[in-house]
Amino acid sequence: MCYGVTVNKESVENMNIFVDADACPVVGIVEKIAEKYDVPVTLLCDTNHVLVSEYSEVIVVGAGSRCSRL
Repeated sequence: MCYGVTVNKESVENMNIFVDADACPVVGIVEKIAEKYDVPVTLLCDTNHVLVSEYSEVIVVGAGSRCSRL
């Protein structure tokens, strides 16, 4: 269960998760659950918060003017 919603393989079939990961405290939790359900994750961060992930794709954008905001 996730906030009262049943999560299963069928409900996440075409899902992709994008995270504004600059100083985001829940990146590890997102990746753990996404990997469990085989959901791709993309972490967006600026050059001040470069991340490395074994599971997620990491996209680094230029710092300033809130470039990594979706």
